[in-house]
Amino acid sequence: MDTRLQQEFSKLGFAITDFRIEGTDFDADTLKRVNRIANVTAEVQAAKAAGLDYTRIQQLEAMREAARNEGGGAGLGMGMGAGMGMGQMMSQAMGANIPTPGDGSNIDSGADAMQKLAQLKKMYQAELISEDEYQAKKKEILDSF
Repeated sequence: MDTRLQQEFSKLGFAITDFRIEGTDFDADTLKRVNRIANVTAEVQAAKAAGLDYTRIQQLEAMREAARNEGGGAGLGMGMGAGMGMGQMMSQAMGANIPTPGDGSNIDSGADAMQKLAQLKKMYQAELISEDEYQAKKKEILDSF
């Protein structure tokens, strides 16, 4: 607290030991800005929990939105291209490409698979991927193990 304010209250016999704001009253525009800041802050925290940076989250969201908007200005092949791009980005976000059965490669160890599954679950819990995407990728990891 400001020293001058403390002195004024002291003259009245009061000592301020705690200062809290019990309520606020914002206009609609200010409330929108406050909510937007809160949402971005929550997304940043979710990204950190999933081991991703905020830029990567925005890229994933943009790719997912483009894939959903099949009839939009993105063109006919954008949905499929965006879906493939998103899958590639998810794979990169998980640290390495996940081998597919029969391609001659194999997951190095059970610990590696567990690490990938843990990161995949974090991405799902942070709502970065849908349940279907989560289940498909989980099955892919387990099948390759």
